[in-house]
Amino acid sequence: MLQCPKKSSPVHRTALHLASANGHGGVVTLLLERGCQVDAQDRKKRTALIKAVQCEAEECVDILLKSGANVNAADVLGNTALHYAACLDTTSIAEKLLSHTADMDVKNQDDLTPLLLARRNNRQLMADFLKEKQAHMPTVEKTKR
Repeated sequence: MLQCPKKSSPVHRTALHLASANGHGGVVTLLLERGCQVDAQDRKKRTALIKAVQCEAEECVDILLKSGANVNAADVLGNTALHYAACLDTTSIAEKLLSHTADMDVKNQDDLTPLLLARRNNRQLMADFLKEKQAHMPTVEKTKR
């Protein structure tokens, strides 16, 4: 019986990371059926779900979510899959993440939520989408005099 490959690349990307990033849904399914860990992390702590979102591989996003991928896993910068989706205008991917309980208000190391990141990157369509989904805008604290 074929097993999930145990080796990873020098940056610790597994076959699942690579298949997800390249949009190979059939391969992703096969790898998961063969026991690949859905939430394996590379050196930057990015999961296959994060790679699929970064590369807008929507079919792979679906497969990974249905296989129980941790939608709120964060990389070394504190970015989740939703942070990466916020840098794109693919609201359908963001919708899928939110339907699997992605945290809209989680902050990365730069203290940015996905909504703030969308605005910073001039992704108005995504910013409007997230705002419509009731993402909270952090309040700016007044400095004490």
